[in-house]
Amino acid sequence: MPIKEADKSYDHDKIEKKVQKFWKQEETFKKVNELREKGPRYSFLDGPPYCSGKIHLGTAWNKVIKDSYLRYKSMDGFSLRRQAGWDMHGLPIENKVEHLMDIQSKQEIEEIGIDKFVDKCREFALENKVAMEQQFDQLGVWMDWDDPYMTLDPKYMESSWWTLKRANEQNLLVNDQRVISWCPHCGTALAAAEIEYEEKVDPSIYIKFPVTGEKDTYFLVWTTTPWTLPANLAICANPEFDYVYVSKDGETYILAENLMEDVLGKRIKIHRTKIPAENEDEEDQIIEEKEVMYEIIKTVKGQDLIGMAYDYILADEIPKQMEFDSQIEKVHTILPGDHVELGEGTGLVHTAPG
Repeated sequence: MPIKEADKSYDHDKIEKKVQKFWKQEETFKKVNELREKGPRYSFLDGPPYCSGKIHLGTAWNKVIKDSYLRYKSMDGFSLRRQAGWDMHGLPIENKVEHLMDIQSKQEIEEIGIDKFVDKCREFALENKVAMEQQFDQLGVWMDWDDPYMTLDPKYMESSWWTLKRANEQNLLVNDQRVISWCPHCGTALAAAEIEYEEKVDPSIYIKFPVTGEKDTYFLVWTTTPWTLPANLAICANPEFDYVYVSKDGETYILAENLMEDVLGKRIKIHRTKIPAENEDEEDQIIEEKEVMYEIIKTVKGQDLIGMAYDYILADEIPKQMEFDSQIEKVHTILPGDHVELGEGTGLVHTAPG
């Protein structure tokens, strides 16, 4: 066979297509499997890629690493089981189909018909499976594409439930509680991989919590997590700090003395008026007038605030909160907290233990 002159430049696309064409014409994958048929058995069950779209760089890199290792095992004489797998369940596919069908809420799915929506999800997943198989094939990956396992197969689902049942029968399951991410749109828990992140600027706000039984008197609280206010159950104050009752615009605010001017501004504002001199030899006259912006009614220690009650601010929106307060015991009170610092805020910390 004559040796052809090598191309001056390496054209990977041309070479890859030539190699893959040769593999298909000569049925190389089939012949390799037959050649190793009597070798020691090595079984590989593919960790399934998700069928929500075309493959991306991470998926391709993952498959190439697996394929390289399996080729090594084959060259080492092993008879390989290379079973492909496909993950076809979960929120990402549902969300994609919701966008395709212009569905805005879960109630619309019930109106359209759950069976129709499920069929559309199945169709979407199967279409992506075929597209991804073609792309993996273009990468040169050798795998049994004709006999994959698919998570939407009833047999697969039944085997999963059977495994769970067996684990329960052997007391291997634990009934416990934990904090998880929750999607209000989908009404389901979210896995870490299903959470989408984006850069956002969150507001920090000041809140007036009314002191129970005292008219127009408020604990002034600053928080950087306003979305946790529905779960507020207490306010923490540092027993060692000095706190002031401040009268401003007809209301009384309670906050840390050292942070008072940072929050409310200068207590005394000085207005300067310049009166030009009548003669050039004389200096201009400066008249200063002091304006008191707010008054300090009294100063107390943080310890004196401990146990004081306040009214929950979202009672109308979260009526369940009011069940925590009773005539015998009121939950919404000031608690001691040595974690309260004087760096920022008001010296009073909104507390949502849940």
